[in-house]
Amino acid sequence: MITEEHLKQLISQGETTTVQFKVRVNDAYKIGGEMVAFSNTHGGLLIVGIDDKTGKVKGLSFEEIQRTNALLVNVASENVKPAIVITTETLNIDGQNIVVADISKGKDKPYKDNKGIIWVKNGSDKRKVFSGSGVVRAMKSYNHITFDNNYTREEFVVSILRPKNTGYEVINEVDSKREYTVNQEYDDLSPHEKRRNEVINEAISKDAERILSYITSNPMSKQSDILRFIGKSLTTTERCIKILKKQGFIEYVGSKRSGGYRAIKKK
Repeated sequence: MITEEHLKQLISQGETTTVQFKVRVNDAYKIGGEMVAFSNTHGGLLIVGIDDKTGKVKGLSFEEIQRTNALLVNVASENVKPAIVITTETLNIDGQNIVVADISKGKDKPYKDNKGIIWVKNGSDKRKVFSGSGVVRAMKSYNHITFDNNYTREEFVVSILRPKNTGYEVINEVDSKREYTVNQEYDDLSPHEKRRNEVINEAISKDAERILSYITSNPMSKQSDILRFIGKSLTTTERCIKILKKQGFIEYVGSKRSGGYRAIKKK
């Protein structure tokens, strides 16, 4: 359950890959697309009753709360294929009621809307993924998937890292070029990738790897997003972040209020 204090913190930090605001929800198809994108990426919270442009609370009446809950549950079962199960709760902020829907990261990827379109999160927005792409093939086979935003629209890149005894199994997909590489051996990795492998194996391997993957695919990640994604204690999360910063894999950019973590590119 989300506390009022935590919710206020999320709202103050704005929309992210795992947090989406809506003043009201009326269009079942559009909300279905948001749920599909969450399910295909890291999951997230859909918060209804918040102005996505200003972050101000626009509380719901009792009747609106009832309609919102009914619509969200119906969308999850009818507008997301395969259907998903969500949890909703009503929270009070400064005397105003809002509805929070928690959409989990999906286990049966790829998810589609009821028109057969596959959506994934791209920062705080979402984007289409075509069913014939390597992205979809990758979703069906791998748990760790990251979307690299540092490319043009025509060069949408997906990278997946799965730990192996000797290194990483790597898949790279460039939609415009249809490049597809599987089972890259450890000796073929760059010095930076080898060093990351050593750090992750020697430190808190799985947690650090997940955090690095998350930050790489979500530039300017805030600690609250990382904490929610990793699902571990604040102490463990901060330890992982500290190690990754010390080893030069991530950096914090910007002010304490509006800044975030991003991966450092190295050759």
